This record gives sequence, C-alpha cells and structure tokens, in this order.
Amino acid sequence: MLLADARPLALAPADGMPPMAFRPTASGEVVERDYTLALPTPEYRDGWRAAATMALDFCERVAQAGAISSGFRGVATRARQQLGRALQRIG
Repeated sequence: MLLADARPLALAPADGMPPMAFRPTASGEVVERDYTLALPTPEYRDGWRAAATMALDFCERVAQAGAISSGFRGVATRARQQLGRALQRIG
C-alpha cells in the first residue's frame, strides 16, 4: 500500500480482517473480551463517525450471519449497541 502525499489519508481496505480485539488465542479459541468504546476528541469526530458507521455495518452482518457462532454473534450485537449509543452521543 502506498501512502498519499496529501492529508487526510484514506481508510485502508481491511477485507476479511476482524478487529484485533476479537482475535482468537494461540490455541484458536475465541475468548470474549471486555469491549470499551472510547469517544473521539472533537478534531477526530468526523473520521470517527465514518469509521463507526462502517463498524456498525460490520457488526450487523456478523450478528445476522448463520455461519458465525451464536456466542460471537452476541459479541457483535453488544458492540453494535455500544456503537449506536456512542453515535447518538457525538451527533
């Protein structure tokens, strides 16, 4: 991937890559971890909002995917709820 000379940088594609907070352990087990969402500072609000909107879409797809375990679908549902509340707070 090449970096652009101008700012702001574009979001990089991450097809097929779940967030690292949801990575499996070395043994392959997916462990539920605490998911704490930090709100952005004002200067990052627009970019954060764009990323959160994409994360909501990701969580929605995971929550509805039959090929994904019910436990992880629950993780996605809770993450989606947190994202929704955060988006309401920042406007």
